[in-house]
Formats: sequence, structure tokens, C-alpha cells
Amino acid sequence: MIAGELASGTTEVAQVLGSLIGLTVLNSESFFREIAAEFQESFQYLERISRSGELDIEKVLEGMAKDRLVEGNVIIEGRSALLVMDGGATLKVFLHKDMADRKKFLASRRGIDEEEAAKELLASDQERSQIMRIRFNTDWTDALLYDLTINTSKLSHQQAAELIKTALDAARA
Repeated sequence: MIAGELASGTTEVAQVLGSLIGLTVLNSESFFREIAAEFQESFQYLERISRSGELDIEKVLEGMAKDRLVEGNVIIEGRSALLVMDGGATLKVFLHKDMADRKKFLASRRGIDEEEAAKELLASDQERSQIMRIRFNTDWTDALLYDLTINTSKLSHQQAAELIKTALDAARA
């Protein structure tokens, strides 16, 4: 599993790693798409029933992520990775990046200014912090929760993926 701060490169690193070692990358978006296909409904419908309380989307995502983790040979990345902290991942990775770099990355990706990006980053960090506080009574940025932490301000996505591959190979040995 690869968890990390929004705009630290979790998706990009996971995709590179997936290509390097031939594993499928799963995240909240892929799970939402699967749910929408299963329900044969739109994302908007799922969002509405989630907000109304008819569907506990966090529990559904957690269950899906844990099921896939148990099946093996997948990379769970991003926010969904936090939901499987207790799910027995072979390797738990945390990516972090300097705030200035995160703002630039997110602003560029979403076509927004850096001030708006900073607001989104703060909201995401708070949400992820809350997930870990509620589910595991811990600080999500605590390096002791992870087998490997990587500062993606210092390494490219390719370099980070190669480092994770090396750690994964060692963990499997």
C-alpha cells in the first residue's frame, strides 16, 4: 500500500511501480467506478446516497480495499491505503512532499491557483488525519506506521517507484 499526502505523487508512483512489477493499482476512484458499475448508477447518485447516509461509502471502500489486499498482487494507493492500514499489506509506504511543491503540483494538475490548491491540500490533510484518528487512534504521518517513507520533493516518481520495488523485493525474500 502506498499512502501519502495529496499531491505527493501516490498515484503516479503507484502507476510506475505497477508497471515495473506487473501489479494492478487500485484507489478510491477505481473503487467508485466499480461501485457505480455494480449499482449501474452515476457517481452523482452514489454521492447523493452517501451524503444522505443511505450508504456508508467509507465502509464500502474499506471492505473493497481489504478484499483486494487479501486477494493479493495489487497496489492500494492514496486515501484508500489508509483504510487498510490494519489489512496485512506486504509493504506500507508513505509519500510526503514539501508544501510548496505540493501546491505547485496540485495547481498545475487541477488548473487552479496556488491559493486554492493550498486550501484543498489542507482539507485533504485534515480528512486523512481524521480517518486515521477515528479508525486507528493514531497520527497518519507517524513514520513508525510505515515500512518506508519517501520525500518525493527529493526523488522523481520513477526513483521513488524503484526504491519501493527494492524494498518490496527485500520484504518478499
